[in-house]
Amino acid sequence: MVSVVAAAVVGVIIYMTSTSIPYFAISPTSDSTFGSINACLLKELPQRVGFAVSPRGNDVAGWNGDKLVTCRADTTVDSPVVTHIADATFDREGSLWMIANDPPQLLLRRGTTQTVIGNISATHMVGTATGIVTLDAAGELRAIQQDGSVSGLTHLPAETVAEVALSVSADGTRLAAIAPGRGFAIYDAKTLTTVRTEAPCTVGFVWWLAEGHRVIVECAPVGSLFLDLNVDTGDSVPVASRIRPHAALVGDSALWVESCDVLPCTATPP
Repeated sequence: MVSVVAAAVVGVIIYMTSTSIPYFAISPTSDSTFGSINACLLKELPQRVGFAVSPRGNDVAGWNGDKLVTCRADTTVDSPVVTHIADATFDREGSLWMIANDPPQLLLRRGTTQTVIGNISATHMVGTATGIVTLDAAGELRAIQQDGSVSGLTHLPAETVAEVALSVSADGTRLAAIAPGRGFAIYDAKTLTTVRTEAPCTVGFVWWLAEGHRVIVECAPVGSLFLDLNVDTGDSVPVASRIRPHAALVGDSALWVESCDVLPCTATPP
């Protein structure tokens, strides 16, 4: 459910910077968790613009505009026949969703079986417990289930769309739409009903925690204040101020991931 697009924190990424650590500081192929998978991706796809990690961390899909490859921990490789790849993500069940082809289509891949859900105007998405949430250039958020049905629909303010980032809670049931330097909105990931719109501060970054619907919020200016916030109740308490890598939790596991050279690397928990 972790997905990264290499184009900085604008135009929606899912919710990590592509250069959170220098690629030469840690070799992606020697990473304790993703080393062999990264070696596979470097061989199969030397140039990448994004990657997505499955909820158990055993599959990683990487892509550029022309090709998508999934490398697996069991050493198998899957390369679906697609073009014009805009984005990809895994849902909580481990199915791979893609926005690809021309005109753009939403595709769902389970194993080696690929289904066309339909044409789509969205260019970005994030995996949830039951499917995905997509975002288009007009700010429309759409929750889509594995059968292709739309279970929720809402719109983000137009002035935030160009910079908003999407991230999902550890259990896949809460969606955060984060506008760095502004605030956030929290939604039910299946229905897109609003859970919370009041941020406790000007938000710099958000880390979902494994326990409950809790996040650590980095307040602006960077490093000035960190809060542990329950997004359902609004209760928050300050936590230690220290450098935290911009990383994301893989599913509800204890595995944290950050990007190194547009490949997954194991990160320190926040």
